[in-house]
Amino acid sequence: MAASNKNLDAAIQARFSGSVNPSKAATYAQSLLDKANAAMAKKALLSVNSGVADQQGIHPHPWHCHTLCTGRTTKEVLLIDLQTPRALSVKDPDQSYIDLHQALGHPSLTYLKKSFPNLSIPNIECSVCDVSKMHRQPFSGSFPIATKPLEIIHMDLCGPMSPPSWGGNFYFLKIINGYSKYHFIFPIKLKSNMFQTFSMFLSKVKNASGHKLISVVSDNSGEFVNNSFQSSFAAKGIKHLTSAPYTPQQNPFTKRGN
Repeated sequence: MAASNKNLDAAIQARFSGSVNPSKAATYAQSLLDKANAAMAKKALLSVNSGVADQQGIHPHPWHCHTLCTGRTTKEVLLIDLQTPRALSVKDPDQSYIDLHQALGHPSLTYLKKSFPNLSIPNIECSVCDVSKMHRQPFSGSFPIATKPLEIIHMDLCGPMSPPSWGGNFYFLKIINGYSKYHFIFPIKLKSNMFQTFSMFLSKVKNASGHKLISVVSDNSGEFVNNSFQSSFAAKGIKHLTSAPYTPQQNPFTKRGN
């Protein structure tokens, strides 16, 4: 709806949602303009508060209008009572300190107090922080040191490899002499060929060196801890030493060469 006043320099446009009687539009707009401040009229502003105070500014239709919000008047300013959405809150009123600590990425207690100086934050016990700050103790030399050839050997299986070798091998068995640190590499196609490959190696080096194998060091995987290896070790009097599960650093001789 648009209405103009001869006493004003320009027309003032007012936009409303609803319907109005065309025959009374000019009279209704003029009544509203009389409530406006003459100085503010040039900026297309309307004093709604003045019209409400005189009970003339707003005339809702009983059938086509509904209440959107309610409020109060403070110093000639209309204030609408709204509730702050919880999604826009910095901190949920029902949120605990541990939830706030986790939402911010597990900061320290000192940093959390600096971020929220107005909050009295007690000591926070976070199990995730306790686990992440734990340090594993270094491994001591638990495995014996070889003093002569073939006294101790270290074994490890590597693979599967993609793509396979030219010969179609997906794995290789690595055996290291604990005394000379010499590496023996045996490509194999299947894990089931490991025991046969180890038996051939043992017979070959025993005849070539004249020494007897005393101990074998490997990880605790099923490729080495099985009936075939255990029966062979027991029959030949070989001691089998295994590293702790999920600790490859305990057997560094084989892992360094991978």
